[in-house]
Amino acid sequence: MKKTYLRWIKRLQDTQEHEIDCSECQDRISRYVDLELTAGSAERQMPEVSHHLAQCGVCREEYLVLHDLARLEIDGRLPSAGELRARLARPDEPEE
Repeated sequence: MKKTYLRWIKRLQDTQEHEIDCSECQDRISRYVDLELTAGSAERQMPEVSHHLAQCGVCREEYLVLHDLARLEIDGRLPSAGELRARLARPDEPEE
Protein backbone atom coordinates (compact mmCIF):
# COMPACT_ATOMS: atom_id res chain seq x y z
CA MET A 1 0.00 0.00 0.00
CA LYS A 2 2.83 2.37 0.87
CA LYS A 3 4.52 1.83 -2.54
CA THR A 4 1.26 2.60 -4.33
CA TYR A 5 0.82 5.76 -2.30
CA LEU A 6 4.39 6.90 -2.98
CA ARG A 7 3.98 6.25 -6.73
CA TRP A 8 0.78 8.29 -6.70
CA ILE A 9 2.52 11.19 -4.92
CA LYS A 10 5.43 11.06 -7.38
CA ARG A 11 3.04 11.26 -10.33
CA LEU A 12 1.34 14.25 -8.79
CA GLN A 13 4.69 15.94 -8.28
CA ASP A 14 5.67 15.21 -11.89
CA THR A 15 2.53 16.87 -13.28
CA GLN A 16 3.35 19.47 -15.91
CA GLU A 17 1.45 22.53 -17.04
CA HIS A 18 0.79 21.05 -20.49
CA GLU A 19 0.24 17.32 -20.75
CA ILE A 20 -1.23 15.19 -23.50
CA ASP A 21 -3.95 12.63 -22.95
CA CYS A 22 -3.89 8.96 -23.94
CA SER A 23 -5.59 9.56 -27.27
CA GLU A 24 -3.03 12.15 -28.30
CA CYS A 25 -0.19 9.96 -27.05
CA GLN A 26 -1.48 6.98 -29.04
CA ASP A 27 -1.55 9.17 -32.16
CA ARG A 28 2.12 10.06 -31.66
CA ILE A 29 3.64 6.80 -30.44
CA SER A 30 4.62 5.51 -33.91
CA ARG A 31 6.53 8.71 -34.68
CA TYR A 32 8.16 8.55 -31.24
CA VAL A 33 9.35 4.97 -31.85
CA ASP A 34 10.65 5.91 -35.31
CA LEU A 35 12.63 8.82 -33.90
CA GLU A 36 13.97 6.71 -31.06
CA LEU A 37 15.20 3.92 -33.32
CA THR A 38 16.53 6.04 -36.17
CA ALA A 39 17.67 9.34 -34.70
CA GLY A 40 17.85 8.52 -31.00
CA SER A 41 16.26 11.86 -30.18
CA ALA A 42 12.64 11.00 -29.45
CA GLU A 43 12.71 12.17 -25.85
CA ARG A 44 14.24 15.51 -26.82
CA GLN A 45 11.97 16.10 -29.82
CA MET A 46 8.77 14.81 -28.23
CA PRO A 47 9.08 15.44 -24.48
CA GLU A 48 5.31 15.43 -23.94
CA VAL A 49 5.08 11.85 -25.23
CA SER A 50 8.05 10.80 -23.13
CA HIS A 51 6.46 12.33 -20.04
CA HIS A 52 3.10 10.67 -20.74
CA LEU A 53 4.76 7.27 -21.23
CA ALA A 54 6.47 7.66 -17.86
CA GLN A 55 3.10 8.36 -16.24
CA CYS A 56 0.73 5.99 -18.06
CA GLY A 57 1.12 2.22 -17.93
CA VAL A 58 -1.44 1.59 -20.69
CA CYS A 59 0.32 3.84 -23.20
CA ARG A 60 3.73 2.57 -22.08
CA GLU A 61 2.60 -0.99 -22.85
CA GLU A 62 1.50 0.08 -26.35
CA TYR A 63 4.84 1.82 -26.83
CA LEU A 64 6.78 -1.29 -25.76
CA VAL A 65 4.88 -3.48 -28.23
CA LEU A 66 5.47 -1.03 -31.10
CA HIS A 67 9.12 -0.61 -30.12
CA ASP A 68 9.68 -4.38 -30.08
CA LEU A 69 7.95 -4.84 -33.45
CA ALA A 70 9.95 -2.00 -35.00
CA ARG A 71 13.20 -3.48 -33.63
CA LEU A 72 12.31 -6.89 -35.11
CA GLU A 73 11.58 -5.24 -38.46
CA ILE A 74 14.89 -3.35 -38.45
CA ASP A 75 16.76 -6.54 -37.57
CA GLY A 76 14.96 -8.46 -40.33
CA ARG A 77 13.37 -10.81 -37.80
CA LEU A 78 9.72 -9.71 -38.07
CA PRO A 79 7.65 -12.89 -38.42
CA SER A 80 5.25 -13.27 -41.34
CA ALA A 81 1.49 -13.29 -40.81
CA GLY A 82 1.49 -17.06 -41.25
CA GLU A 83 4.19 -17.53 -38.63
CA LEU A 84 2.26 -15.35 -36.19
CA ARG A 85 -0.95 -17.32 -36.76
CA ALA A 86 0.92 -20.58 -36.20
CA ARG A 87 2.41 -19.26 -32.95
CA LEU A 88 -0.98 -18.08 -31.73
CA ALA A 89 -2.45 -21.50 -32.49
CA ARG A 90 0.20 -23.10 -30.24
CA PRO A 91 0.60 -20.65 -27.33
CA ASP A 92 2.27 -23.18 -25.00
CA GLU A 93 5.24 -23.92 -27.27
CA PRO A 94 8.44 -22.02 -26.45
CA GLU A 95 9.65 -19.46 -28.98
CA GLU A 96 12.79 -20.17 -30.97
